[in-house]
Amino acid sequence: MTDQKTMLNTILKLALASLQEKFPNFVMDGIPEQLSGGFLNYVWRVQGRKGSDPESFIVKWTPAYIASAPDVPLDPARIFIEASAMSLFEKGEALEEISQNGIRPPRLYHLDKERQLLFMEDLGQSPNLGDWLQSPHTQLEAETIGRSLGEFIGALHKSTAHQSLFARMFNNVQIQRTRLDFQYKNIQPYAARAGLSNADEIGKQAV
Repeated sequence: MTDQKTMLNTILKLALASLQEKFPNFVMDGIPEQLSGGFLNYVWRVQGRKGSDPESFIVKWTPAYIASAPDVPLDPARIFIEASAMSLFEKGEALEEISQNGIRPPRLYHLDKERQLLFMEDLGQSPNLGDWLQSPHTQLEAETIGRSLGEFIGALHKSTAHQSLFARMFNNVQIQRTRLDFQYKNIQPYAARAGLSNADEIGKQAV
């Protein structure tokens, strides 16, 4: 545990140095906050200001393993593919039109290839998703947001399906295999625990 804490402190120092190199007018306020809930990577929120204007960044680092399961190796170059995907939603890029309905990924600010660090837009504090979904006061809002997300994902698939350019850019076999083993193969037991009568069929379709 101590070794991991030392390692993360070292990475964070490198991240702050990279941030200062790319954005020399940025002045950090307080201590960076490590964000919870990550499965594959380590993520921090770095708050500060540029001149008199508040500014904050989300910083992501991809280790050569799964952050939540250090014994499972994973290619750290995955961050390059993520950055490429985010950049396609920027103005004038191939997927700009899909993000016109108000649903979009965070903006990419900088990719430090040498240190495998990604700096992106901070979309602010959000409630715990599980608690928010279970609240009766947010059910209608959750349905509306869920529908919007579904429409966004559907448009994304429709625009990118059978496109050789995207197939080449995002053919990350190792990530696909990891998702199969750790996510899709677990859908059957998730559905069974939720009491769904067709859990076996759902699991087969997911795999």
